[in-house]
Amino acid sequence: MRNKRLSLITISLMAIIILGLSCVGCQQKNGVDYSLESNWAVCEKEAKLKIDHEADVFFICPTAVGGDALNMDINDQDSRDSFLAATLMEKGIYDDNARFFAPYYRQSTLAVYDGLDEETKEQSLLSAYEDVKNAFDYYLDNYNEGRPIILAGFSQGGDMVKRLMVEYGGDPYVSSHLVASYMIGWYITDEELAAHPHLQMAEAEADTGVIVSFCSESEDITSSIIVPTTTKGINPLNWKTDETPADKALNTGACFMDGTGEITSEIPELTGAYIDPVRGTLKVTDVSKEDYPAILSFLDEGNYHIYDYMFFYRNLEQNVQTRIDQFVDLKKIRDEKFGSVHLPDFKNALSKSNVAYDAAASEAGLNLAPGVTNDMCNADYWLRDSRTADKVILSENGIAEFNESLKSEKLDPGCFDYYVGNNRAYLLSKEELTDLVGVFELPKEDLFYIDGKPVEDEFWEKMIKLRDLEGIPDIYDVTYGVTLESADIRMAPTDVALAASEDYDYCDELQNSSVRMNEPVVVVWKSLDWKYYFVVTPYCAGWIDADKVGITYDYDYWMAKTNPTEFVVVTDNHANLDEDPSNEAISGRGLDMGTTLELVTDGSFEANNYNRKALNNYMVMIPAADGAGMLTYENAYLPQNISVSVGYLEYTQRNVVDLAFKALGEQYGWAGLYGNRDCSQYMMEMYRCFGINLPRNTKGMINIPWTSLNVTDLSDETKGEILEDCPIGTLLIFPGHVMMYLGEDGGDHYVISATGSMKIAEDGEVTRFRSVLVNSLESTWRGNGRSWLDSITYIKLPLY
Repeated sequence: MRNKRLSLITISLMAIIILGLSCVGCQQKNGVDYSLESNWAVCEKEAKLKIDHEADVFFICPTAVGGDALNMDINDQDSRDSFLAATLMEKGIYDDNARFFAPYYRQSTLAVYDGLDEETKEQSLLSAYEDVKNAFDYYLDNYNEGRPIILAGFSQGGDMVKRLMVEYGGDPYVSSHLVASYMIGWYITDEELAAHPHLQMAEAEADTGVIVSFCSESEDITSSIIVPTTTKGINPLNWKTDETPADKALNTGACFMDGTGEITSEIPELTGAYIDPVRGTLKVTDVSKEDYPAILSFLDEGNYHIYDYMFFYRNLEQNVQTRIDQFVDLKKIRDEKFGSVHLPDFKNALSKSNVAYDAAASEAGLNLAPGVTNDMCNADYWLRDSRTADKVILSENGIAEFNESLKSEKLDPGCFDYYVGNNRAYLLSKEELTDLVGVFELPKEDLFYIDGKPVEDEFWEKMIKLRDLEGIPDIYDVTYGVTLESADIRMAPTDVALAASEDYDYCDELQNSSVRMNEPVVVVWKSLDWKYYFVVTPYCAGWIDADKVGITYDYDYWMAKTNPTEFVVVTDNHANLDEDPSNEAISGRGLDMGTTLELVTDGSFEANNYNRKALNNYMVMIPAADGAGMLTYENAYLPQNISVSVGYLEYTQRNVVDLAFKALGEQYGWAGLYGNRDCSQYMMEMYRCFGINLPRNTKGMINIPWTSLNVTDLSDETKGEILEDCPIGTLLIFPGHVMMYLGEDGGDHYVISATGSMKIAEDGEVTRFRSVLVNSLESTWRGNGRSWLDSITYIKLPLY
């Protein structure tokens, strides 16, 4: 019985392969015209043929042609017959669930895989992919009509599926309509996934928008032409990605077909399988190499590549329906929320809808930048088509490694990129401390008080005296501190605001930055009147009101309190603790996004000073100072209605964008002035919610070790094309400004940022908007007349 079955399998496979061996015609030079139905092996374009089917399959045939030529001649009838037979052998997996489209294409022949050099091999495969891409474009434009899409391919077809996913997987339309990509019998590496973050591997039986892949082999195979090193895969029997074995009882049917696609033999419970934890391949059990030979000369015995889909035919068939059902259910929910558009009208539909959105915003009295709609002022609008919105971009360990890498980077000369507090016995010499405290040049020329009067020499003489450089000793031991509330970091020991002109424009020329409550600082000097400390923080330095810092000489205590193991991170934009009439130290204390507070988890805190035992509250420790200014901590209730994360927030696209929109409309704060944020501090404090320590200024952000593109000299058109491939959350920078990319809509590219001023007409006046706002790069201009798009110099991709 076994020999008879083997004979049927071998004859079917060899008939398809040998049929193409005579195809030695010249490689076709011209592209294929896919408007001709004759250039499709299968083209089920008539909806009435599959009226009950919910999805379409775009299928890419495996290698089916031999001979000496490198690429199939699609006009050769023998090649077409072989190609069609290979396609029909797999069509049945998808037949009950979808319309089926399979283009003829100039696929690479078997000769390409049999010892050919890599350069020539890739040239052949690129010719094949050119046809596949053109066919897919034609399918999208003419056949899809908004239906869910399954990409499917085996062997070379799997390679082509991967190439399509690299190019199209991030496209908003394709990603929002993709059920899954069945990339059977081809490998994909960790490096490829890292280089293309929009590619997501299947991790379960019903996830959608993912790549389903496995490569079958016997347990003793350690390398093959199909998987030279390692791959990522999933077990089609138990739909797990680890080495958990699946018993053959889970195999609902291995099926073997002839060249018409008719099943000639079906064997339930033929094989078990498990994922190789090292290679990532699918180790097949319960069958022998003798029963299922490799057939192709360049495959070692035990390589079950030929049988990849046959061994698991019924399981795959069921899985296709499972993923379609899941996709349709999710799409109904999404369409109810966002509406549904189809490809040919996609951009037009968005453009037309903008008119209505603008009118609604105007009626509501909401002021918006040109081209911005009310719907765009919502994080969900920009995440609606993202399949990776909830994927963890970087793990906790990865974030720690990233932060460590920043310590050796010279990120921004204007913000100190070293942190002296990392050395518990740190002593500063007179020269070091003089350079540090004297970093800000005084006096600053031609400045004015906010009432328009010029700053007199006496003011600067007082500032120079107060910073007391002459009093610095030969050796000075630093002190450690924690900020008690939000505080300004100044260039001189004063809270007096100075302007660059007689018209105070809320840009204080003595403001260097600001810090939030519970920030670690190193106190390196004090003003002559002891009212200000000169401090160094992890990202900036300057003078701070001494009443806003609690100090300690105990380095170990300071490190323990500023690096707690159990803590919450505030993810609200701004919030306040409740008023506490019995404890002024914590009453109504202000909290800002990114503030971390140590949790009290040992049960020792049960009631506050006026005998309140609060439920639905976190118990946290709030920094305070005693009468001598020494650091202490007070227990406090943190209401559950304040948005926090226990531990750092997971670093996902959704969380990044949600945080960004929590500040929408907030007043812009020059260098953190008046408790608000400028563009770089806005980004920095958002990322602190994930435990990521971005530098303080845009100069530093240019050099953070993320994927970086210098687009300074590129045209607007080229910049726009690059942005089309950039994920939401990408940082865009031009001199003096950083913004977060949201996406493309109606041909324009949109960002959110804390913005001081801009022009909303190319020939208009510069307007001080001073808000966190959404705007189009194409519809806003800088004072120098250049559009924001034209001004972009760097693109930073923060998705690993």
